[in-house]
Parts: sequence; structure tokens; C-alpha cells
Amino acid sequence: MTDRAFYKLGLSPEHSRGKAIRLKTHALKGFSSLAFNNGQTVSAVPSQVELILPDECRNDFDVVVSALGWRIVSKRLATRIAKVADADFEPVPIVLKDSSGNAVRTDFVVLNALRLIDALSLRKSVLSPVTIGTFHAVLKLVLVGLNVPRDVHLFRVIGCQNALLIDDFVKAAIESGPHEGLEFIPVECE
Repeated sequence: MTDRAFYKLGLSPEHSRGKAIRLKTHALKGFSSLAFNNGQTVSAVPSQVELILPDECRNDFDVVVSALGWRIVSKRLATRIAKVADADFEPVPIVLKDSSGNAVRTDFVVLNALRLIDALSLRKSVLSPVTIGTFHAVLKLVLVGLNVPRDVHLFRVIGCQNALLIDDFVKAAIESGPHEGLEFIPVECE
């Protein structure tokens, strides 16, 4: 057991997103949406990738909600996270466009976790009986909390790389300013 609390950094349900903006559409044009799940640097998203905002988009938002599974946040929100977890993630710049393809926001990044930790509890996590390739989908994630190094605050877990995980330090940093659209889903630890 650990004295730390961990959370999946999720997206708020449709009815409670506040000022967050939902992407109208996206076109990856050959770029893998899984590029942010393996703990390696990405540096840049290719310029041909298109993330299109709705036409009626406001300017006062810090979170972009998408079906990609990426956590797209403003640079000001990423800066708050970096104050406690700078070595744990790479803020990959992203250009948000309008429906005509014009760049309308260049002050957003994708949070790319650079730490991939072996902390999945195979004893308590619930795995799907159906495999995807050689992997079982994780239906309920439980961490071995002591396997997460104390200096790691934002990470992914081997065997459940789609979940972006944070600890109390990152949660507090996010909560210290605008973050509508993000949700903190508690993760059980053993």
C-alpha cells in the first residue's frame, strides 16, 4: 500500500464540460493516434494532421475534448503541470484549425507521458477475457502503488497504456487554475 493517491486524467462527461471545447473533427493522415501511449518522445505532430474546432468556438478554454484519447490542453495549463512533473511529460505543440483549415489556436499542446511504469496489479485489476492481439483490455485498473517511483507524478502503466495517470501533486497543480473539461477518476492501489 502507498500513502499517495492516483487518478486517471479523464475527460468530463458531455453535460459537465463547462468551457471545454469538443473537436468538430480530426484527420490524422497517417499519424498514429497511439504515438502518445508508449512513453517515447514525439517532438511534433506532423503539419498535415488536422484538428478542427467548431465554427462557434470561444477563446476562453483550456481543454480540448476529442475521441483520440489525447489530453489536449492550453500551454498555460501545461505550464502549471510542468511545475511539479516537468521530467514526466513532453508538451507536444498542436495547431487547432477552423473548418477552412486556417490555424486559429497555436497555444495548445498534447500531454505526452514519458514515464511508462510497471505498476499494473495483475492480482486485483480486472482484465477482459477477450484479447486484442496479445493484450487483454483492462476493465478495472488497480495499481501496485509502491511500484510508482516517488519522483514520478504523471505516467502511463505497462499493460494499460491508454490511461494517463497522475498523482496528488499534478491534480493540485491542475486544480490551481482553469481546467474545465478534465476529470480526476480515482484509481485503487494495493
